[in-house]
Amino acid sequence: MLAGRAARDSQVKIIGNGTDIGAARAGAADGSWVVIVDKPLPEGSLELKLEATLADGRVLRSKDVLLVDVPKRGGDAPVAAGGSTGAMAVLTGEDQNGAGTTRTLQLPDSPPVDKPSSGPGLDIVEYGADGAPRLTGHATPDATVRLYLDGKPAGETKAGPDGTWRLNLQGGVDPGRYSLRIDVLGADGKVASRSEVPFERAPVAEASAAGPGSFTVQPGNSLWRIARGQLGSGLRYIDIYKANQGQIQDPDLIYPGQVLGLPRKK
Repeated sequence: MLAGRAARDSQVKIIGNGTDIGAARAGAADGSWVVIVDKPLPEGSLELKLEATLADGRVLRSKDVLLVDVPKRGGDAPVAAGGSTGAMAVLTGEDQNGAGTTRTLQLPDSPPVDKPSSGPGLDIVEYGADGAPRLTGHATPDATVRLYLDGKPAGETKAGPDGTWRLNLQGGVDPGRYSLRIDVLGADGKVASRSEVPFERAPVAEASAAGPGSFTVQPGNSLWRIARGQLGSGLRYIDIYKANQGQIQDPDLIYPGQVLGLPRKK
């Protein structure tokens, strides 16, 4: 089952690897829709896209793409602790500046990834074309969020209605390990919740350092961009992750200077 929101009364279509796999009408007052997929999704990598046809005939296509790695089914399929069968799901898209973004929804051999409710946190570290770290995290919805690196102010932003906050660290952050403090302010302007997490600003390496069949991560890269540029399709994001699981603990967190092995082009 797939669910989401679109323009009210639009006809929503789900496309997997270029083939229509389901459709529904966004008939609710808030534009919500639900698609029940009749047939099981095919095994292997699947790229899910969304189209909405409006009442006037215009077709809107979502910039977000959901990458799903559907594991092998049947009695021989391995089952991990907790009931996982190795499925992986990654949501990719673009931010307001047109830069690629990713959010891991589920990793192999793990349950679906939910934002913790115990306090604020850091979810994604990416790098802009200028090398500035771009942070994404979670906090109380609509709250003001202040960040500190080793106790020094690093910026302020506001969480959205879903609790997601984003901030670009400017002013030159030297390579190294830091303690990132996240303060969430209450309506009275006082700190309502706080957490500290480790943060590493990685150095930028030269692309020439990578040998054949490998790629050195540069500022502005994400696994989606690397897969699209080096292997011809962002869908192969999952293949790069699987080939480098020894050094990529979280596919949302890759750093300039990491040398990744690249699978063969198909």
